[in-house]
Amino acid sequence: MEFEFDNFKDSFSFGIKYLPVTAKIAFVALFFGIVFGLLIAIVRYYKIPVLSQLLAVIVTLYQGLPTMVALLIYNLLFSIYIGDIIKLLHLNIAVRAISLLHTLHYLFSPRRVFPRLSGEH
Repeated sequence: MEFEFDNFKDSFSFGIKYLPVTAKIAFVALFFGIVFGLLIAIVRYYKIPVLSQLLAVIVTLYQGLPTMVALLIYNLLFSIYIGDIIKLLHLNIAVRAISLLHTLHYLFSPRRVFPRLSGEH
């Protein structure tokens, strides 16, 4: 297997083009993480009777969950409930019906992101 600089250059320039989108996604995730983390910390610090114990269980379960499993769960939940979320927000977006079977097929089917390397079959 030989390193091809042209493929690297093409992939790198393609990735740089979408760097602002990646930064926006990261900052939105950071913002929501700080807000939710702060709320959970306040509830657990002041030991609010039912919420404190419930959040302690949720945090313990989430800490033991591998990242890829969490991402799979988020993707499945998003694909199942996206139509309801769009209706709830009164958005005028046409979304194709996504079934659980389509989502699983998409997740586990092999797909290519980068161009094939020479000699790869």
